[in-house]
Amino acid sequence: MKPYLFLISLFLVVHAIQIRGDDTVTLEGSIDGSVSQSHEVWIGVFELPIRRGAEAVSWTLISSEKFTLELPDSNEVQIVALHRDALPLFKRISPRLTDATIHLKFEEGLSMKGTVLSTDNIPIENAGLTVKPEGLPNIQIPEHVRFYWLTDTGGKFKMGGLSPNTSHEIGILLPHAPNETFIVKISGRDKNDQDLRLSNAFFVTGRVLDTDQEPVQGANITSRFTTERGGAVAASDEKGKFRIGPFVRNKDLWLTARHEEFGSSKRLLTTSGEHDLKLVLSRMVQVIGTVLDASTGEPMDSFSIRAIRSDGSRDYSFAKSRGEIAVLVDPQTIGLIVDSEEHIAQVSTELDLESLDKYDLGVVALEQGRQLVGRVFDAASGQPIGGATISLRDYRWKGSLEGLRIWFDILLSYQKETVQATTDASGELTLMPLPADSTQISVEARDYQSQELQVDPTSTILDIRLEKDESKNARIRGRIESSTGDPLSGTVSFTSESAVIQRGVHSDGLFDYLLEAGTYDVIAITDQGNSETEEVVLSQNEVKDIRLVVDSKGRVTGIIEGLELGETVSLELVSDPGGVVLRSLMGVENGEFVIDGIGIGAFALFAYAWMNREKDKSFEITADSGEVYVEFDFSGNSRLFGTVRYSDGSVPSGEVKAKALVSGNTSVTSYISSDGAYEISGLDEGEYSVHLSQRREIRMERDGGTFTTKVIYDIDQVEVNVEGATELNFELPSPSEAIIEIGD
Repeated sequence: MKPYLFLISLFLVVHAIQIRGDDTVTLEGSIDGSVSQSHEVWIGVFELPIRRGAEAVSWTLISSEKFTLELPDSNEVQIVALHRDALPLFKRISPRLTDATIHLKFEEGLSMKGTVLSTDNIPIENAGLTVKPEGLPNIQIPEHVRFYWLTDTGGKFKMGGLSPNTSHEIGILLPHAPNETFIVKISGRDKNDQDLRLSNAFFVTGRVLDTDQEPVQGANITSRFTTERGGAVAASDEKGKFRIGPFVRNKDLWLTARHEEFGSSKRLLTTSGEHDLKLVLSRMVQVIGTVLDASTGEPMDSFSIRAIRSDGSRDYSFAKSRGEIAVLVDPQTIGLIVDSEEHIAQVSTELDLESLDKYDLGVVALEQGRQLVGRVFDAASGQPIGGATISLRDYRWKGSLEGLRIWFDILLSYQKETVQATTDASGELTLMPLPADSTQISVEARDYQSQELQVDPTSTILDIRLEKDESKNARIRGRIESSTGDPLSGTVSFTSESAVIQRGVHSDGLFDYLLEAGTYDVIAITDQGNSETEEVVLSQNEVKDIRLVVDSKGRVTGIIEGLELGETVSLELVSDPGGVVLRSLMGVENGEFVIDGIGIGAFALFAYAWMNREKDKSFEITADSGEVYVEFDFSGNSRLFGTVRYSDGSVPSGEVKAKALVSGNTSVTSYISSDGAYEISGLDEGEYSVHLSQRREIRMERDGGTFTTKVIYDIDQVEVNVEGATELNFELPSPSEAIIEIGD
């Protein structure tokens, strides 16, 4: 037989074996011949007669020489076989015949090559191409079964499996530009070259330069949309050139360039389709200073500096430096943390380095941390309390935390790593490094009242007695077990109107917890599934005994559709009622998904797409059904747009969220641009509650320092019916107060 580059001759000899369920016949098959593991073959099974738009009973991926195929227990079925570089095949077989055989021989399809170009004639890297198979019955082919091709770094592609003398529907998928379809006529010859130019996909191009106007290679360029989340990244080449995109025409973008040695550029507001931009990197700022041991006045040889930017940080280590600080940092650095082992870190915030060449941090005297040894007891019984948490409550820093939520995270992380301890089974703990002067610590333990203590400089040993939380005078106790009565370890979740409390359970399955009087939804979460939610009403001083039985049969299957190329979703399965997160799946793409062993009961499934879109569906799994099927389709074609302005013409800094009132529809959030415009795309038609929110600051004075954080407040809300392109403008009476002051 004449060899072909993309031809695969496939001989499937299938013999029925004696495995029969109530509805299916399992067949063993083999592939006679060599099939590359990288060449996938999908086999779809259809019941006869095939009606318009029919769905397959099953799709099976074949990538080895031997396989099994499960078929309906019927007289005849239709087989559809798809291969990436061959023409599709379909054939009828009879599963009930014990000597049934399938002989499938793929014929070579023609190939097509070319370049995918943007509207401004720039090759597009990693563009996704797909082709609708020709010559098949009018059937549905799931997203995950279709074959895709990606363009290379030069935008070039080569795709196969095309029918000769036929018009093919070729789709191109991009993250930030509309999907487009091209009708391409393939001739009956080997050479079919054609470039595909998109109608609405534009790049932003330019160069990255240093302060001497010299090109900078290896700079990272980031883009952020002004009216919605998302963007793209790129890198500058040896001539400093970059291109970023493609995006829809006239898309407003913020561009920033950053290089670890040359610094950062200022944010540049531009529009997709603009070329020959310049991003000039500011000079790196030299930070100097001296690090001393405060107790001896001697220079410290070993220490570290963390330079904090609003979008991340960079660490610098010093050894044998004789206390000298000499480091180049990004001009957009907003704070520095100087630290050394067994010393108290010093934090400097509110730095403004963009206009400086050199910054003198001065003398940084790090205090030697002291050690505190302690024990935690029950105040009434004198019994030790294991698992109590002791934390440092006061910090040392220069400046304030003005508007920088990131500092809360930094200091909290520092606290957990260096100045937080947990008591052992004997109630004992060791906490260090603590400041040498008077120190405030907090002590917390389950079922006890928390305490805040002032520890004076002379204390090295501390006994802490905690009082029982008298509000917790009711009790729920019981056991987690499987449907066969075996004990299970896991977590018990107690959900009330005011809080969600979760407690771990050991391998004996027994739990016994003090709670406040009230009504609780109780559920067990284990690696073998979840129990049904049980409502428990507790009166004061009452004890309730319950059994939480886990049935691992529950199962969710589903499909994700309509995501953009490269977009993924995060799935969260929660209990309903209660809202306790039971399972999470990250990075789910278009196609089918399965969540096994979730138990029996009522649930809600949330899908969060990275392009700021979300959907949710509620459902119940019964012992009879044992399974539920969920579809999430993000391919909505409606949009909501408009402007947001105060009566004086000013524009709030915030976002607009369209929250679906119809179960299963997509909710989407968009930022408000600097000119007051917003646009929310990808909506389904239907009723929405539109929330207008403003970023507000809460400023708190505490322990001699200023804490400031940003939160989102709803300032307006309307309901609207979205059909196609729907305009909704907000006219606000007057600007709201920007900062809320809270005292000690």
